Amino acid sequence: MKRLLVPALIGLIVVAPAAQQQTPSGYLTPPKVIMDIMDAEPLPGVLLSPDRKTMLMTHRRSMPTLAEVASPMLRLAGSRISPLTNGPHILNGTIALTLKDVATGAERKLALPSEGSFSPSFSPDGRKIAITHTAANTIRLLVADVATGQVTTVLDRGINGLGGGCSWLDDSTGFLCSLVPAGRGPAPAPPVVPTSPNIQENKGTVAAGRTYQDLLASAYDEQLYDYYFTAQPAWVSLTGATTTFGRPAIYQGLQVSTNREYVIVTRIKRPYSYLLPSSSFPRDVEVWDRTGRVVRAIADVPMGDVVPVNGVHQGARNAQWHPLEPATLLWVEALDKGDIRNKVPHRDRLMSLAAPFTGTPLEAVKTTWRFGGVSFTERGVAIVAESDRASRMTRSWIYDKGWSSTPRKIWEKGQE
Repeated sequence: MKRLLVPALIGLIVVAPAAQQQTPSGYLTPPKVIMDIMDAEPLPGVLLSPDRKTMLMTHRRSMPTLAEVASPMLRLAGSRISPLTNGPHILNGTIALTLKDVATGAERKLALPSEGSFSPSFSPDGRKIAITHTAANTIRLLVADVATGQVTTVLDRGINGLGGGCSWLDDSTGFLCSLVPAGRGPAPAPPVVPTSPNIQENKGTVAAGRTYQDLLASAYDEQLYDYYFTAQPAWVSLTGATTTFGRPAIYQGLQVSTNREYVIVTRIKRPYSYLLPSSSFPRDVEVWDRTGRVVRAIADVPMGDVVPVNGVHQGARNAQWHPLEPATLLWVEALDKGDIRNKVPHRDRLMSLAAPFTGTPLEAVKTTWRFGGVSFTERGVAIVAESDRASRMTRSWIYDKGWSSTPRKIWEKGQE
């Protein structure tokens, strides 16, 4: 056995230098047949216009580019963002858009910039398409005419993609946008020496411990979060005319009323958490008029770590507008203190309050299980969903003639 070891060692000595000399100096590529499979264009995504006459097909690459993978990325409060664009860090975004006539099958490819990614949405009247263009170092707003395919620039730069971007107004005449605040200045520089230790305070409140990715981890992360997520709300017309309202802040949501006179504003506030994402940060929910004046406070939502497991926070939640009325608020309140372990005849109630929001809210309905959402038909018929955590069941009720009518159960089924 000892004699057999010598040739083996000699073989190792001879082969090793040869292997070192064959080390590649650049990127390796697989055989062409493999590359063809990996680079094959995926099937396009499809958006259908509100009038159902036009399809918008979205095209993307099968694999992200090296430039996308190598682009800088920050991980802040549960989000992965691009410091170059002040928007989400995008891999494999949409690179081309094609209009297709449903009746004839005729296709027209929109003339878009050759670089960047695009996020489209039809206007409510179906005549135009808003296109958020994430370029190399900014986010722009383009609009395409469905009839002609012509693409025009509405905002050439300055959209804050982390504050909600731009959304259509119901009358298709313009947008509610979140912009990068004017005169913001450069991003905070990392401290050479930390200004303080990382401090986490326990105030003695019992709370469930959860695990999340990409959380804030230092005072410097908080500065970066404030810098990139702070947005300025603005009304923007199809011509690009911009009217700001309110003040720069970190907005989790902006919802415009049907008559476009009020906005439900959800604004994040301190203290931040190093254990939870921004969706669980404290926040104020208010109703503003078009100028940014606070008309009514809806909720003062605490940090999410006080919410029971599988529960909801106490107080008003899920604020929204009634889609068939000019300006009527709807929100939900827990009747079990947000904890499913409490035995109560009803878990939630749906509340209603019409403009000018100075009266007493009306109780629309109560749900035996946890409220799961409300929707309306064009004729005003309401459909209320609810779910039960213990049985894993969900069911929906239909109110044919207003909230005072006796509901009919549409279905009841297992969630899984």
